[in-house]
Amino acid sequence: MCGLGRWPYRCAKIGCTAYNLGTGRGTSVLEMVAAFEKASGKKIPIKLCPRRAGDATAVYASTERAEKELGWK
Repeated sequence: MCGLGRWPYRCAKIGCTAYNLGTGRGTSVLEMVAAFEKASGKKIPIKLCPRRAGDATAVYASTERAEKELGWK
Protein backbone atom coordinates (compact mmCIF):
# COMPACT_ATOMS: atom_id res chain seq x y z
CA MET A 1 0.00 0.00 0.00
CA CYS A 2 2.79 2.44 0.81
CA GLY A 3 4.43 1.87 -2.55
CA LEU A 4 1.17 2.67 -4.29
CA GLY A 5 0.84 5.95 -2.41
CA ARG A 6 -2.56 4.88 -1.09
CA TRP A 7 -1.66 4.66 2.55
CA PRO A 8 -2.30 7.92 4.42
CA TYR A 9 0.93 7.60 6.41
CA ARG A 10 4.41 6.37 5.63
CA CYS A 11 4.83 2.68 6.53
CA ALA A 12 7.68 3.43 8.92
CA LYS A 13 5.28 5.43 11.11
CA ILE A 14 2.88 2.52 11.77
CA GLY A 15 5.42 0.19 13.37
CA CYS A 16 5.19 -2.62 10.81
CA THR A 17 7.80 -4.30 8.65
CA ALA A 18 6.97 -6.15 5.44
CA TYR A 19 8.86 -9.31 4.52
CA ASN A 20 8.81 -11.35 1.31
CA LEU A 21 8.75 -15.02 2.28
CA GLY A 22 9.40 -17.76 -0.21
CA THR A 23 11.18 -20.96 -1.07
CA GLY A 24 13.61 -19.59 -3.64
CA ARG A 25 11.76 -21.58 -6.31
CA GLY A 26 9.20 -20.12 -8.67
CA THR A 27 5.60 -21.33 -8.57
CA SER A 28 3.11 -21.12 -11.43
CA VAL A 29 -0.49 -20.02 -10.99
CA LEU A 30 -1.64 -23.55 -11.83
CA GLU A 31 0.70 -24.98 -9.16
CA MET A 32 -0.79 -22.56 -6.63
CA VAL A 33 -4.33 -23.52 -7.60
CA ALA A 34 -3.43 -27.22 -7.18
CA ALA A 35 -1.94 -26.49 -3.74
CA PHE A 36 -5.07 -24.58 -2.67
CA GLU A 37 -7.27 -27.43 -3.92
CA LYS A 38 -5.19 -29.96 -2.00
CA ALA A 39 -5.26 -27.90 1.19
CA SER A 40 -8.98 -27.13 1.03
CA GLY A 41 -10.18 -30.44 -0.41
CA LYS A 42 -12.27 -28.44 -2.88
CA LYS A 43 -12.10 -28.03 -6.65
CA ILE A 44 -11.33 -24.46 -7.70
CA PRO A 45 -12.91 -23.49 -11.02
CA ILE A 46 -10.43 -21.95 -13.45
CA LYS A 47 -10.67 -20.48 -16.93
CA LEU A 48 -7.55 -20.62 -19.11
CA CYS A 49 -7.29 -17.53 -21.29
CA PRO A 50 -4.65 -15.96 -23.51
CA ARG A 51 -2.17 -13.64 -21.85
CA ARG A 52 -3.47 -10.08 -21.61
CA ALA A 53 -1.51 -7.02 -22.65
CA GLY A 54 0.54 -5.92 -19.64
CA ASP A 55 0.48 -9.30 -17.86
CA ALA A 56 3.83 -10.09 -16.31
CA THR A 57 5.52 -13.23 -17.61
CA ALA A 58 7.29 -13.71 -14.26
CA VAL A 59 7.35 -11.92 -10.91
CA TYR A 60 10.11 -12.26 -8.34
CA ALA A 61 10.55 -10.87 -4.85
CA SER A 62 13.76 -10.83 -2.85
CA THR A 63 13.70 -12.73 0.44
CA GLU A 64 17.04 -11.20 1.46
CA ARG A 65 15.55 -9.03 4.23
CA ALA A 66 13.68 -11.98 5.78
CA GLU A 67 16.82 -14.10 5.66
CA LYS A 68 18.94 -11.36 7.21
CA GLU A 69 16.50 -10.19 9.89
CA LEU A 70 14.52 -13.38 10.63
CA GLY A 71 16.91 -16.16 9.62
CA TRP A 72 14.34 -17.27 6.98
CA LYS A 73 15.62 -19.85 4.49
